[in-house]
Amino acid sequence: MSLYAGPERFRYALWPLLAGAAGVAGLILTRRTRPAILWFWVGALAVVLLIQLDASLPLWQNVPFVRFIQFPWRLYGIIAFSIAILFGALFAGARLTSWSAAWKPVVAAAALLALFAWLSIANLRPALLPNWEMT
Repeated sequence: MSLYAGPERFRYALWPLLAGAAGVAGLILTRRTRPAILWFWVGALAVVLLIQLDASLPLWQNVPFVRFIQFPWRLYGIIAFSIAILFGALFAGARLTSWSAAWKPVVAAAALLALFAWLSIANLRPALLPNWEMT
């Protein structure tokens, strides 16, 4: 059993995972030629997400090097950077020279950002935050 297990442990938010999934789906579904480095970021995202799971506890307990990381959520920076690269790759081929060509990617990006903002706000639980006025 991990010290940081249970319902109150750090968890990655839903909207970044959706953005990462959209980026990976865009890599798979589009027919455009993409740089091979994007597949590296897919792999980095997958590996770091997998070692966040409870099933990876034996890895954290038995591999000597990972004890220097100490906490799985310290790897969230790698997840965030991977997601940013993959999500940005969705719009990398968009031609923004005129409004007639640019409106679809602009509307898609705005809709996704609005969805992500809503998902961030919808799951807030302010009752669990410390009351700083009383301390």
